[in-house]
Amino acid sequence: MQFALDFSRVTFKTNSAFVPKVSESTLAYRQVDLRAFHPPPFSSSEEERLHRLCPVRVLHHYVDGTKGLRKGNQLFVSWADSHKGKPISRQRLSHWLVEAIILAYNSVGLSPPEGLKAHSTRSLATSWAAFRGMSIQDICAAASWASALTFVRECFTSFIFTSPFHLVNK
Repeated sequence: MQFALDFSRVTFKTNSAFVPKVSESTLAYRQVDLRAFHPPPFSSSEEERLHRLCPVRVLHHYVDGTKGLRKGNQLFVSWADSHKGKPISRQRLSHWLVEAIILAYNSVGLSPPEGLKAHSTRSLATSWAAFRGMSIQDICAAASWASALTFVRECFTSFIFTSPFHLVNK
């Protein structure tokens, strides 16, 4: 992971231990660039408020805040006394994702769907990407899916299960 000097973006390279769901996927050897969301200078207080949602900004604060704990190059580390600085487990990451989703629903006055799981983010994110105009080919590549059939199945499962479309105007 590398931040631009002005924090306008961050670049990730896939962890070499990552095994994609589809073995032929190019995702295992890919670089991902995240650009800042409403970076400074701000032309309005609304832009400054929106910048607080910037993933580059949040990631920089997290990495900076955990650098004293870190005992390796794993991004997500524990701050619990018994495991301080060690990589978190898959179960802990899953728990954090579900908590974040619940907080997002609650923040707009909605109840989260029943049976919510961390894996739900995969179908929900792809549904949102399609809704926002991303091509099915790009979605399949990003999700490490072999075919559009998988996308259709996941997308409609997400729509029925969590229906992100009711949040559009929130």
